[in-house]
Amino acid sequence: MHRPLPDCLVLGALPNHEPLHAVIAIGAAANKLFVVTVYRPSDEEWENDWQTRK
Repeated sequence: MHRPLPDCLVLGALPNHEPLHAVIAIGAAANKLFVVTVYRPSDEEWENDWQTRK
């Protein structure tokens, strides 16, 4: 899949300690970060560390 900007997955946590994923794109030429999407990862798709896909 072609992506116009480099991106990364950021793992965070909600106040109740539930995991939260954010995909962030890096626009170095414009010196900006773009939030692509934010979602709660499912335990069917992710290992218990929330960083490794099953």
